[in-house]
This record gives sequence, C-alpha cells and structure tokens, in this order.
Amino acid sequence: MVEFPPFAVYNLTVGAVTGIGLLYFLFFRPTVVDYHRYLLLTISGILLFLIGGPLAELLFPR
Repeated sequence: MVEFPPFAVYNLTVGAVTGIGLLYFLFFRPTVVDYHRYLLLTISGILLFLIGGPLAELLFPR
C-alpha cells in the first residue's frame, strides 16, 4: 500500500471540501445572470488551485 504524507492528504481533503462548498454556492444559490459566466470561470480557477496543488503533491512528491 502506498503511504501518503498526512499533510498532503489534509490539503487534498480541505481543498475538496472547499470546492464542494463553492460548487454548492454556484449552482444552488441564485446569482445575477449577467455575472454567471464570470463567476463560473473564477470558481473553476479556484477549484483547479484547491484540488490541483495537493493532487500534484501526492502524485509527484519531491
């Protein structure tokens, strides 16, 4: 079995929970229609940062 550093697992977990919260606010809360596309782009970038960083740390450790 592969051992993952606890801090990397913590980062990935916090990123996933935060990402789920952002998606909840994006899709289940009313937003101004004019800003929906820009909000989607912003949240997509944040999700990439939140999940991509810890995932890269797990897949490609130093």
